[in-house]
Amino acid sequence: MLIDPVKAKGRKDLVDACPYGHIWWNEELQLPQAWTFDAHLIDQGWKQTRGHQSCPTGAMRAICVDDDEMANLAREQGLEVMKPELATSPRVYYKNLWRYSKCFIGGSVSREVKGVVDCVEGVIVRLLKNGAMVTQTATDNYGDFKFDRLDENSGEYTVEISAAGRAKKLLVADMESTMIENEMLDELANFLGLRATIAAITARAMNGEIDFAAALAERVALLKDLPVAKLDEAARRIRYMPGGATLVATMKKNGATCALVSGGFTYFTAMVRKALGFDFDTANVLKHDGRTLAGAVELPILGKEAKHIKERPEWKRHAF
Repeated sequence: MLIDPVKAKGRKDLVDACPYGHIWWNEELQLPQAWTFDAHLIDQGWKQTRGHQSCPTGAMRAICVDDDEMANLAREQGLEVMKPELATSPRVYYKNLWRYSKCFIGGSVSREVKGVVDCVEGVIVRLLKNGAMVTQTATDNYGDFKFDRLDENSGEYTVEISAAGRAKKLLVADMESTMIENEMLDELANFLGLRATIAAITARAMNGEIDFAAALAERVALLKDLPVAKLDEAARRIRYMPGGATLVATMKKNGATCALVSGGFTYFTAMVRKALGFDFDTANVLKHDGRTLAGAVELPILGKEAKHIKERPEWKRHAF
């Protein structure tokens, strides 16, 4: 591409005209400018341009060949052009362009044995999307793995790591701020303008001033006479955490039992269980008369003990 310095004088708009971002603005000269890779030196008979000579790794080359020869070079060396969909027949070719234009997912696998953390070689790592395997690899002697050439903004992926003797048979997940972004008690409090009040009680419980059961009872009491219909309205506000459904599907595919447990309310855990594919759920039951909330939950109140899933009746139906 050649820019006429007379006709282009003051034409800053030309900077945005290049779809490759290869035109720069010279403020001093008030000119748009582009580097031609010193092509004029090749025209003068130089074997290598100054850029070619100065590049210590030989990553930059400027050559003079016809179209057929260039096509052969591109095919043999796996060269690509940027934005081929524009069909502009650019004269700049790149090797390993995917390292710039694509994305990757990578990581390291380690384990602790007798207090010593070390990398793990030969672990099978699978890349999943929407529950289906995209590809797989194995960790190297440093425990590293990498999946290359992924399209940008191509969605969510799940990395599944499998080591001999390490398969998990149980997934126990909390609901609020874990599988969903919301705190459903806060959502209900919003209908009554009590979000700040309930948040203050939560803070007292977190600081150890009152236990969970007392804090829950105090907060639920504030919901007395809230129409039951508001539960459905709050449910419509549920925002699922990215990757939750894929995590559950992957665990179940590998034979695991998936339990959703919460110190919240069964009204919402039942919906989340069904939406994400959990085997069962357990939480507190809100009392109501069909029209309004009673301001209490059925006893016993489930707090930390809700996580002791093996002790609950639901577990017996899903025992190994």
